[in-house]
Amino acid sequence: MSTLEPMKNKMIARKSPQGGAHLPQLAILTLFVVMGVVVGRTALGSRLGGDQSGVSPSSVTIKVPDHSQGSRTHDRVAVEVANAPSVAPLDTLAALEGHWGADWPQVKTEIFGEDFEQEVQSVVMPWEQSSEMHLSGYLLDTGHQELLYRRLMKWPGREFSTHVLIVDAGYSELNAQNLANCTGTAALRDMPNSVIQQFDLDLNDVNDHLDSRIREFMDLLDRAIEVEFNSGGLAKAPLRLRSSKPSLGAVFGRTVRGNGWQSRLEITGERYPYLADLHKEISSLRDARKVRLKGLVASQISES
Repeated sequence: MSTLEPMKNKMIARKSPQGGAHLPQLAILTLFVVMGVVVGRTALGSRLGGDQSGVSPSSVTIKVPDHSQGSRTHDRVAVEVANAPSVAPLDTLAALEGHWGADWPQVKTEIFGEDFEQEVQSVVMPWEQSSEMHLSGYLLDTGHQELLYRRLMKWPGREFSTHVLIVDAGYSELNAQNLANCTGTAALRDMPNSVIQQFDLDLNDVNDHLDSRIREFMDLLDRAIEVEFNSGGLAKAPLRLRSSKPSLGAVFGRTVRGNGWQSRLEITGERYPYLADLHKEISSLRDARKVRLKGLVASQISES
């Protein structure tokens, strides 16, 4: 059994701050940051979705809860402003040589090639001042939660939160076209909306079960990411990694750039078997739902 197995029972609830600033206060905070007072949490400008995440190396994101429409767990107002580094950067060439050691001559040719003279001009900050930024790029923020939930649920109209940050027209509305695309059931495209709504009611039990298991998976994944990051599971290098290709069997994988560093973190079934098992269970539940959906479609067609 993995030494990390007990973590399966440690559900981490990510709570939003209580209270919150009004929009005028946000403007004041922005002014202070521009004047050089760093406010809020340094965060990544991650590209949402896919395996790659980008980072703006000199940015601060201020997150202020927005309660203008009532209390919601994931409401955020984000403002990004320029932020001058408070720590002196490393000598880039020395950082590369120190990191790669005797392999540096080979690595220089292998991963940089003709781009080296241009890339060596890049600013590389000390890792101690960059690690929190990279960790923020791996943890599931609201946008990543929404996208991951949709990929696992695959049922239009079922969202991670009632307040949607990233609207997807092909997913947000439950209709014949969207349901056919999400479930791979072409016969649904000719069904009237009233029938689609009835199918949704008929399959509400399995979708509720899926919702519960997906949320458990996402909570455990977020915790596993933090554990892996802090226990030596992170691959990192100044400017570029030697390889950032995903591993077979990875439950999660992402590459992050920021402050002159590239890092990659993966969550594998070998180290986190309970996450791999839960991921398989979610897939099996979707398969069972599709079988039931096809049965409903067949019955509807025979009655028409």
